[in-house]
Amino acid sequence: MRKKEKEQWHSLFTRSGFPVYILDLAGRAYVRDMKKRLGWGYTSQRFIVQQGMTTSYYSETDRKSFRRFIQRVAPASILARNRKIIKEICQDQQKILDLVAHSGPNIEDLLIWLKKMTVGYSRIYAVYRFPSMVDVLAADLVTEKVLLDCARAKDEIGSLLSELDRKILSRFFHFLSLVTPWAEKDLRFLTGREIESLLKGRLTVTHRELSERTRHCVLVINSQGEVDIRLGIAAKQLTPRANQVRSEIVRGKTVCPGCVRGQAVVTFAAKDLAVETGQVIVISPMITVDYGPWLKKVIGLVTDEGGLTSHAAIVAREKNIPCLVGTKNGSRVFHSGDWVELDAGAGVCRQIKKNNY
Repeated sequence: MRKKEKEQWHSLFTRSGFPVYILDLAGRAYVRDMKKRLGWGYTSQRFIVQQGMTTSYYSETDRKSFRRFIQRVAPASILARNRKIIKEICQDQQKILDLVAHSGPNIEDLLIWLKKMTVGYSRIYAVYRFPSMVDVLAADLVTEKVLLDCARAKDEIGSLLSELDRKILSRFFHFLSLVTPWAEKDLRFLTGREIESLLKGRLTVTHRELSERTRHCVLVINSQGEVDIRLGIAAKQLTPRANQVRSEIVRGKTVCPGCVRGQAVVTFAAKDLAVETGQVIVISPMITVDYGPWLKKVIGLVTDEGGLTSHAAIVAREKNIPCLVGTKNGSRVFHSGDWVELDAGAGVCRQIKKNNY
């Protein structure tokens, strides 16, 4: 029998493709560096990695603390500080790109690369989460202008991260696989310190442990920014049981009103949409900037997470298409190929029969 936790945990986002290296960095930045940069930080973090998907959780304690923080500060000034830091990061980004351009698949270059990359990502993640937290947890406490500023900040940082992942991180893991006996897909489940140890020839993680991580692991970050990776029974005890979803309807926040009917595409990564050519209603845990090229023919958007300043909301307003966010379980209720009616004005998305289309 599972021991019930005293702390209550809430999911913030679910996405595919996050390396443990990034989760390790992000979790420590959220707890340790965010407070130094912005005046508030998490007391703990939790990431659950299972079947290729990562879900980020925050505690009820931090939810209440963040709302109190927003009530006593000026969010606009923090966002201004946020923009200044992003500008500095963008300037430093070119230095990292120049370094990568002149680096090869050798241990000496990769150690320097790892150090520079770790510093860069840590700085980004120290400010990355703030706009999302305002949107999801404190939208009722701020002005519409602050929410719009949050939306711009999220997209700006999201675009920066997307470029870094594409030009730097992917290439790093490819080069790493060339100088070590490990497959690239396995290397993505190592922390930064473990990668450094691997390059220096003294890695203590076994192939068996790494294999377990690829199936199911939980990263727990404590108030000191220390990361503990739980496996096996310990991981299961911290993983919420998946509820059997039987409903044929979900409800969420209306971003853009309108009613459309069409075929659903349930996607967990932007690349899933690469083969879709028809007009579809996209249902996903979260839409990110990576989805941009694949959303040209989309007629509606439904997301499990996010708020009125999420990327899905921004895209929907730009394209003037119906959109629901914050449905909690839309990606588990529906399946690709289902025929659905998205009535965003009423805040619902429901399954229909094809002959009702």
